[in-house]
Order: sequence, then structure tokens, then C-alpha cells
Amino acid sequence: MKKSEVFIKQLLKVLINGLNLHEIDETKELLLMGSMRTNFNYYPKCPNLELTVGVSRHSDVSTLTILLQDEIGGLFVRGNDGDNWIDVPPIKGSLVINVGDALQIISNGKYRSVEHRVVANGSKNRISIPIFVNPRPIDMI
Repeated sequence: MKKSEVFIKQLLKVLINGLNLHEIDETKELLLMGSMRTNFNYYPKCPNLELTVGVSRHSDVSTLTILLQDEIGGLFVRGNDGDNWIDVPPIKGSLVINVGDALQIISNGKYRSVEHRVVANGSKNRISIPIFVNPRPIDMI
């Protein structure tokens, strides 16, 4: 978590520059990344996929979600037309970065939150490790 903070701060600086704000003071930093947590998600294989759901469709309430996924795959994002799901195949050594609801609100819609879901695999276990970067619960957006 500590090492990810440096990367996340750099990423947020780039995103904030895209909003024509050229620095992140302490107040903005707390608003953007005042609370961080990680999950370790384990999705056991399920030979009968009709009996399980990995994670149903949702968007993250976070500012950003940084996701490390294994080589199994199963992550899908909603297409821009709202009707289709696009597979996000894992690429070794890469991270998936999702904009969350908080950043969509803070950016007044310039950055859009990503609706996504996870489907189970019929023959292999799946593991993913997301880091959720959130405003603090006491902050008003």
C-alpha cells in the first residue's frame, strides 16, 4: 500500500492537470485519496457457470480503483453504447485503472465512472487484488 501511494499520487496529478488544475494541495489530496483499502478477491472455479456470479455489474464509489488481476481473466466493462460488455483480458505485468464515482463527480463528468462485472471461470480459480482510493467518509463531494 505504501509503495502504491507514490504511483497513485502521480496518476492523480496527471488527471487533475486534465481538469486545468495544476497542483494538488493537502486539502485536495485528502479529498481525492484520503482513504485507501485493498481487497484480495478469490473466485473459485465453477464447472456450472449458471450457478454462480463472480461480481454482478456495478461501479466503484472510489476516486480510482487500481487492479492487479491474474492471468485467468473474467473482468468485463460496459461499452459506451450501454448494451454490450467488453472483455478486459489480463496483460502480464499491467494494472487496470478504473475511474470511480467520486472522480466522476469531482470532475463534473469529464472522467466517467466505469460500470464493470466479473464472471467466474469454469476450469480455473481466479484471483484479483484491487486497491480502492476513496475520499474519506467525512468528506462532502
